[in-house]
Amino acid sequence: LNLYAPFASTPPTDSGAIIVGASKAPLLTAALERHPTANFGDRVNCFAWGENVTTLTAGDDVTFSYSQTSAASAIIAGAAAVIQSLVVARTGVTLSPAQLRLLMSDPAYGENGKALGMGVMPNVHRIASALGA
Repeated sequence: LNLYAPFASTPPTDSGAIIVGASKAPLLTAALERHPTANFGDRVNCFAWGENVTTLTAGDDVTFSYSQTSAASAIIAGAAAVIQSLVVARTGVTLSPAQLRLLMSDPAYGENGKALGMGVMPNVHRIASALGA
């Protein structure tokens, strides 16, 4: 059983989901590198850091680090929320899940990790500029 097999390129149905992968931390590696336990394959749309991601715990100043696809998914979800809010503020309508996924996974608007099976790390600033925000 291969627990780290790539996602299939053609899923039976399109749920509109953004499939997320994770990269190694940029400070720990000189080149873009897929996290060894992350999702990968040509179905993976976007990636974000999967190491050394830190957040605050509720109610105090203690930090908590987490990693892998859980960390990357939170970063991508935040980027999706910002992008969708920019579109709504600009146009008054929301993007469909497929439209949002297409925008976030466009190599013109982020760091391209497709050759590594990771998709694209969306750059919210570039996307905002393209939207005229």
